[in-house]
Amino acid sequence: LRVPDFHPVTVVHHTTDEPPATGASLLLDADRGGPIAHTAVVSHVDPSRAPVGRALVSSTVLGPLPPDVDTAVRIHLSRLYGTPTTRWETLAVHHTPEAVPAMRPPHD
Repeated sequence: LRVPDFHPVTVVHHTTDEPPATGASLLLDADRGGPIAHTAVVSHVDPSRAPVGRALVSSTVLGPLPPDVDTAVRIHLSRLYGTPTTRWETLAVHHTPEAVPAMRPPHD
């Protein structure tokens, strides 16, 4: 069997005491102006996911990690949400090097 190549995916979680005012919407970056493909205030959907009194923001980076991933993600989040992210706390960074199979032709 032909084993496909894989694409890496990284999910970065931040907590904040003042969540962005996007509600439970998934925010997509169609312009690809930074490392983030999409982000959401997950605690607006499920408050039990966040630490008590905080909001949880989860963001997905497709492809290889940029140098200093936390700084690059924070800068991009600040632009996407239109709010400063310097006081946001990085809760976790989960990198999966072989997360999604590459579906190059021919499609078996």
